[in-house]
Amino acid sequence: MHARIFCLCVASLFMGASAAAETIGQTCATAAGAFLTSLSEEQKSHAVRSFDHEGRKKWTNLPGTRFRDEGLPFEEMAEVQRILGHRLI
Repeated sequence: MHARIFCLCVASLFMGASAAAETIGQTCATAAGAFLTSLSEEQKSHAVRSFDHEGRKKWTNLPGTRFRDEGLPFEEMAEVQRILGHRLI
């Protein structure tokens, strides 16, 4: 009897975690879509990179590296774009 209750508890935890992950994924996708929609084509050309971009694994926050200078700085965004960018991250 105790084993059955334990199995039901574990199963409900996994089901809850799966639903939470789906909700988080939907939230992130919605935030990303809103942010990208707010950008001009020129801004998108700086903000969006393909998954196989060479800097994906080399990016760093350390000064003096060439990959740090890529992207779209928050300073170059309108206030609404900065808010949407912060919601995304």
